[in-house]
Amino acid sequence: MHDLHVINPLGATLRHYGREISDVMAGEGVNLSETTFFEPSHSGGSRWRWIWAYVSAIWSSRSSSQVIVLWPVLGYLDVVLLRVLGPPTTYLVMHDPDPLVRAVGYGRAARWLAAIFRGPTLIAHSDSAVRVLRGSRHTVAKVPHPVLRPDANTAASATGSAVRVLGQFKRDRNVDLLRALGPILSEDYELSIHGRGWPDVPGWKVQNEYVDETTLDRLIAQSSVILIPYTRFFQSGIAVRAVEVGTPVVGPRDSWLSELLPNRSEELPAGNDPTIWAESIRKAAIPANGELANQLHAQVYEEARTRWRELMLSKR
Repeated sequence: MHDLHVINPLGATLRHYGREISDVMAGEGVNLSETTFFEPSHSGGSRWRWIWAYVSAIWSSRSSSQVIVLWPVLGYLDVVLLRVLGPPTTYLVMHDPDPLVRAVGYGRAARWLAAIFRGPTLIAHSDSAVRVLRGSRHTVAKVPHPVLRPDANTAASATGSAVRVLGQFKRDRNVDLLRALGPILSEDYELSIHGRGWPDVPGWKVQNEYVDETTLDRLIAQSSVILIPYTRFFQSGIAVRAVEVGTPVVGPRDSWLSELLPNRSEELPAGNDPTIWAESIRKAAIPANGELANQLHAQVYEEARTRWRELMLSKR
């Protein structure tokens, strides 16, 4: 029996991801436990109290045979904390190994110190993330983004023609592409963007606000297409959640989406030609057989579950 302890320091942001981890790991041979606490933006507490809760969680996990941390609170410095305070076998999920914005623990000094200590296995979900991490001299394991069990999902319930972009604005969002798609698609589809920080985009209804988990689930399930208009990303939790409920996803072919959907990568648009993207969106929005969506979800789940359990159960 393997004792696997999960530490989730972003209890609000990564609540769904934590459920996905539980679904791919729970079962025969694994005794799963979890420590979850909320980030300051949701708890109202100080950043120092949050960091102290994280350090305490790592220390308290020393009796577990394996620990997986779902987010690096202090970037690459988490490698040092896990090596010094954690049990011998630890994993650290690196969702964004090379952030677009300045973040604590990703500078040259932090990477140098982490390279000296090493120890924890760094988990990546994409080939592009692996390429970044392998330059850091750490042990790196690539496993698929975790996925909810097929019997744990809520089926899609789109009744209109909604094409949605979900998530806060970042510099890698392809706003120029969205501006070009607006006049092409706005007469036939309800185009909307939901998330903090977005500028106005002609042809799109922009809801510039935080999207809570309940609303996010509803928006994904009631969409005809979820659009991923990113120029640079290591993975997309939004895309995985769309697969979980059977909502079609359209995004760049030359990206992690082709790893998530290898049998459908040819259906994704290549390049930035808005007419090609519009055609991909129109094809994806055509109502499909629900059984096909269920089969896709099952395939993605089984691949994730197999790979995660191979990684975790291989350590004694």
